[in-house]
Amino acid sequence: MILPSCSDQDDEITNIDYDRLFSPTELKLQIANRTSIVVIWNAVKDADSYVIEVFNGSSNFEGTPILTFKDIVKNGTLTDPFMIQGLDGEADYSVQIKAVGTSIPDSKWASGTIKTNPEQIFLPIDPEELLATEVTLRWPAGQEVTEIILTPGDITHPITADEKAAGAATITELTGKTDYTATLKNGVKTRGTLTFTTKIDLGDATGIYPEDDLKAILDEAEDGDEFVLFPGTYNLGAYEVTKSLKISGYESNDQQIIYGQITCGSAINVLELRSLTFRGDGDAVMLGQFFNLLSGCDIKNLSIIDCDISNYLNQLIYNNVAGSIGNFIISNSLIHHIEGSGGDGIDFRGGTLASMKVENTTFYEGFRTFVRMQAKAGPISFTNCTFYKISNLDNSNNHGLFRVADGSTFQVSNCLFNETGVSTPTNVASGNWCRQASNMKATASYSNNIYYNCPNLWVGLYTNPSQCSASEADPQFKDPASGDFTVQSIVVNAGDPRWLP
Repeated sequence: MILPSCSDQDDEITNIDYDRLFSPTELKLQIANRTSIVVIWNAVKDADSYVIEVFNGSSNFEGTPILTFKDIVKNGTLTDPFMIQGLDGEADYSVQIKAVGTSIPDSKWASGTIKTNPEQIFLPIDPEELLATEVTLRWPAGQEVTEIILTPGDITHPITADEKAAGAATITELTGKTDYTATLKNGVKTRGTLTFTTKIDLGDATGIYPEDDLKAILDEAEDGDEFVLFPGTYNLGAYEVTKSLKISGYESNDQQIIYGQITCGSAINVLELRSLTFRGDGDAVMLGQFFNLLSGCDIKNLSIIDCDISNYLNQLIYNNVAGSIGNFIISNSLIHHIEGSGGDGIDFRGGTLASMKVENTTFYEGFRTFVRMQAKAGPISFTNCTFYKISNLDNSNNHGLFRVADGSTFQVSNCLFNETGVSTPTNVASGNWCRQASNMKATASYSNNIYYNCPNLWVGLYTNPSQCSASEADPQFKDPASGDFTVQSIVVNAGDPRWLP
């Protein structure tokens, strides 16, 4: 018996014809500019164009769509986002997309649902209209609005017809040096949200002026005293704090500049630094670190809020002894140009740290290992932070971004990383996310992080961005060389909120 060959060239299948186009794949819906929807999908072979339909609510796509877009063309096969604008805030939408061809039937629909964010029509506050006990809030004149709600204090300000027409309302009886959140409403809908800090109502605080001797005043202070620095330049040098203090700048910007370093070797309940600029290059020799823990230091609560810290040689904060910190908070700050040639950024090699919370902060241009936490530590979190050109030293001591000791929890969420790491380093692990498993002994969790142009980031413990819930997208920073990290990309929704549209 002779069987026919199954490998005859004439019988090979070289092409398969399908009776319709494939549906678009990898469909993603993202929010941009609060109320716009960005639709992202992979191109379909043989498709000439695409149709997108938008329905109100989480619907089953019955009835008539509220918006229809036809003849949408993609460039090549790469993701080519399509933006849907003019939508309501805080609203549920269903979106479906199909591929269209000229010589083959349309594909089936691919679909998804998404909810827009609240609107933001508040205009930036004029510094001249922000006082200790009142603020004027503005929005485009004539917009439909009904009231402004402020917290804390549960203050409700009904908007009059005249205020609506003018697009402005002045709210009084506020508290000095208080962080407020104002919410602009139209009925139940939110049309804008704005945070601001009222100027200082000196009250029991002591005002300090550039012509005063800052060091002498702090030396003579009582435990728990509060001070307000008026705009100008102050030379502090390496100053050891020995008592609880709250030091604030009168203006919420960089007008209060302190050249100096903070050290601690005592038991202190509270140290709060707010709305101040610290620089380490006031002397001929650049100071080693911004904050240095000495033996005997025990700070229960350390807060760095709305500060600009730059031009130090090695560390942001350094603990190489048995010093301890309870709750450590960094919020709404800019921290940059810390060289890191002889130390690491947040550098705890001894002592203890009960907790560290870092939020809404931008770190750029500097550091060796960014977090070196070898001390016993509690929960550590980074939320809504932007990182640019961090851990860029090709150095055998560069363990990358994060090195966290056993016993703690470690979280990184909604953070943006750009140009961190080292391209083709001599020291293989320089600038990666985490050098090795022994460097991440904490229980780690990650969510909604974005990275772009970060050479060597995924070498070491993490070799796949998905392990850190990270996706790649170019933020298109406006002018990073000048410290302007305004995000111009429509698909990037992570990082320090000050830079997001």
